[in-house]
Amino acid sequence: MRAHLMDSLVWTYPDSVIGLKPVRRLALDVARGGTGAAVILLNGLVPDAPVRLTARQSGPGRPARFFRLLDVPVEANTGPVGFAERGQDKNPFVTRRAPFRVYDAMQPVAGDAFRPAAPTQAVRVHIPVPEDARPGRISCRLTVRQGRESLDLDLGLQVFRARIPPVGRDSWPYTNWFSLENMAKRHRLAPWSAAHWAMIARYARLMARNRQNTFLLPFKDIFSAGPAGLALDRGRLRRLVGLFTRAGLYYIEGGHFG
Repeated sequence: MRAHLMDSLVWTYPDSVIGLKPVRRLALDVARGGTGAAVILLNGLVPDAPVRLTARQSGPGRPARFFRLLDVPVEANTGPVGFAERGQDKNPFVTRRAPFRVYDAMQPVAGDAFRPAAPTQAVRVHIPVPEDARPGRISCRLTVRQGRESLDLDLGLQVFRARIPPVGRDSWPYTNWFSLENMAKRHRLAPWSAAHWAMIARYARLMARNRQNTFLLPFKDIFSAGPAGLALDRGRLRRLVGLFTRAGLYYIEGGHFG
């Protein structure tokens, strides 16, 4: 087993190979109210054998959290203009030529252990820093174990006095489209049932945790066609606005007419 610490903004792929000199120590800067994040790239794992992760830390940060990264397909490259390349219109600045797979989705590691599906796996570690934390240094010793093998990594965070504002009106405007219909369908819930509303609230809290402060109001979810034209479901509209607002999102993105 081999392990390598990486900056969380560096792309990592299921075929990534650790070089001759793995990085075992990584230093990061973080403002109060932010999150120190790094990626652990692992090679040489035994598939389906448990990998255990532990963190021993000191300083003003909250306990570390681990996320197993799941790879997703990239079927087309971003275009030089617009959303995707078309025909011979190639983007010369892509990080990798599609099709390929890249680690992107985050799956929380329950009980600090998971079973890898392949010899290579990427794990993301988060150390949240409270808004009222004292500036200083956080030291974190990360340990990765599989079977009798064990590797230690050191992650250091320098916490500065600067403070990131809470998500809401004064945070950087950020939207991410979503489908309320899929929140019911993919979780096998009856649309607009109590369970569906509870699931929407879970998604809203996750959006706010990832610093999203703008939410979409899809017109198809609040308007219906009737004999006199379009009818607005005022009760559903108010409930959606209240749900996302209570989660911490502030701005509303209007739905699309067409």
